[in-house]
Amino acid sequence: MKLKMKIKEIFLRNLDQKQTIAKNIFWLSLAQILSKILKAGLVIYAARILGASEYGRFALSLSVVSALAVFGDLGISSLLARQLPKRIKFQSQFLSTSFYLKLLFTFLFIFLVIFSQIFNPSSKIKTLVFLLLVMGVLDSLLLFFYGISRGEQRMEKEALIFLLETLVTVSSGFFFLFTFPSAKNLALAYLIGSFSAFLSAIYLFKNYLKKILFYFEKKFVKEILFSALPFAFAGIVGNLLTYTDVVMIGAILKNSYLIGIYSAPLKIIRLLFIPAGLIAASILPVLSKENKKNQNLNLNLVRKSISLLFLLGFPLFFGGIILAKQIIVFLFGVQYLESTKIFSLLVFLPLLVYPTTIFGYLLFAYNLQMKNAIFSLITAILNIFLNLILISKFSIYGAATATLISQFFNFVLSFFATKNLEKSSPITFSQIKNPLLASILMTFFLLVLKKLSFSLIPTIILGATIYLFSLFLLKESLLKEIKEILFANKLIFK
Repeated sequence: MKLKMKIKEIFLRNLDQKQTIAKNIFWLSLAQILSKILKAGLVIYAARILGASEYGRFALSLSVVSALAVFGDLGISSLLARQLPKRIKFQSQFLSTSFYLKLLFTFLFIFLVIFSQIFNPSSKIKTLVFLLLVMGVLDSLLLFFYGISRGEQRMEKEALIFLLETLVTVSSGFFFLFTFPSAKNLALAYLIGSFSAFLSAIYLFKNYLKKILFYFEKKFVKEILFSALPFAFAGIVGNLLTYTDVVMIGAILKNSYLIGIYSAPLKIIRLLFIPAGLIAASILPVLSKENKKNQNLNLNLVRKSISLLFLLGFPLFFGGIILAKQIIVFLFGVQYLESTKIFSLLVFLPLLVYPTTIFGYLLFAYNLQMKNAIFSLITAILNIFLNLILISKFSIYGAATATLISQFFNFVLSFFATKNLEKSSPITFSQIKNPLLASILMTFFLLVLKKLSFSLIPTIILGATIYLFSLFLLKESLLKEIKEILFANKLIFK
């Protein structure tokens, strides 16, 4: 009984600042990891069952709605998370005014999605877009509740809603794919998941409904809009970076088959970005606390974070190139063989995204988020420009190349900003030496196994074993620190 109460205190209550931060990171990390893995599994199966053309139509429709969804919020939910704890006196007025502004932005989102489809000749894609639009509206309203959850430091509520949405979406998706496989039914599964999450949010936040609906104050409108601008800017830029390639492939090539060929491996690559976000989120409180006290500690923290990510990134890169064909066929089937080259190009992305994510969080800790947002905006504009040029000439391979070049440019900008901030290079040769050498040794071993026609799973297991053994022989110090994270319940960065 005492153990049960102790667990409840640790994971469901806010006891002190340190415990609250750890609890919130745990719940958000759990929800994000499970959601991304389960939905990736659904998407992989959907791509196999539906085929490249049908899946391409779904991927394009989802990208269009997701790209424009930022206009349904424009920073309101993020502002809630930051301002709600400070609004003790006028909390109801602030909440209600924010909600009605949110509704106004939601209508803007609906208008933009409908307008985007006026000249779309494909009735099938239009149907998917409008179906997913309903999902997008519900998800947009959910963001408001998530803002409240974060503002009151009760991320377990957000995680519960998020996990429910994932479980309902995935179970409905698999049911439809098993019984009535189509892109339309897959979109319906996403809608059902969002609707169930919306209903659960209304229940969990029912005590806030009166505050949300009945206390609108006109005098707060200007303040809210002005304060939300930085968040809106960051959201728009982030969406440009995330969805530009798929949307522009659809606009320029107008070929759902090629969109499917491109989108399938892209889903796997984006799944590999998860560790960077988790590590960056976990070190942010320490970076923010120490940014004026101990600059050397911050530099050491950044270097260790990047080293840990490179420990994962290098074997993924080398192994991904060697086993690209087997991975694509294993996950998506022989109909996606053309995705092999796309996967081989994009598998380099984690090596760029991993350090860039850490640099971005460091700039945020120093209240230099606007500089990071400007870097992202420059990257997004460059990405659009390169896509316009390269897609027409090199099809989907041009889109992959544009993504790599723009992300490399973002990495360079962030690297030098961090170097100037910390007065020293955040990446040194000693950080990459051991994982690079171990990955090269693993690569030779993988080539032998590939020559001997070993199947994929045993090859991956043996390759990972060789890699870890090589790191052990090279006396990689982070192995011991990883063990402390996993088994000793300690942060390696202290």
